[in-house]
Amino acid sequence: MISKKKVLICFTGVDGSGKTTHAKHLLRFLQEKGYSSKYVWAASRPIFIYPFLVITRVLGYWKIIKKNAWMDPLEKAPPSIKKKFALLYRFLLFVDFEILALLKVLLPLLFVKVVICDRYVYDLIMELALSNLHSPSFAKLMLHATPTPKRTFFTEAPIHVLVQRRPDFTKENMLAKQNIYRKLAKIFGFKIIDTSAQFKANQGYIQKEVLFLLEGSR
Repeated sequence: MISKKKVLICFTGVDGSGKTTHAKHLLRFLQEKGYSSKYVWAASRPIFIYPFLVITRVLGYWKIIKKNAWMDPLEKAPPSIKKKFALLYRFLLFVDFEILALLKVLLPLLFVKVVICDRYVYDLIMELALSNLHSPSFAKLMLHATPTPKRTFFTEAPIHVLVQRRPDFTKENMLAKQNIYRKLAKIFGFKIIDTSAQFKANQGYIQKEVLFLLEGSR
């Protein structure tokens, strides 16, 4: 549980949608206002799952990918193998992410008023859904076991804008991700930020939302 006096703010969305830019501008704004704040990048990273990735790579179940890009370690596995291994994969992901949440979110919240999180559990759920490795029960477990943000901002933009910003991703990949994020936004009530609009207006809205939360947590 997070103390009512502590505030976790998250930014989620497709690569190139402006998450990091808005998160870091918000950080500077809050620090100038005198709020102790910290920016963290909380994308999932392999720890206990690393041996699993090595084994599935040796077996030829996935191909080499670009750095920081999501991949399905069971993409080319036979259906029967994929079904069995998917349960183990999700378990290892859970362990890894809980360690990440402890180090990147819970511990910083002991020392600062606001943690601004760039990527979070919602991004992990999106990636699993994209790879057809999603499980509703697993998503519930992840959400129950991780701190709930006081506010989550979903940054989005038209697909042609996103492709211009991140030409290393295909239009189809961007669209698939964005559609999943939009479904999550409806379920969890994310605040939607259209980053193709004027940056100053968007940042002003974000700052207003966060200040409202902070004033209510005093």
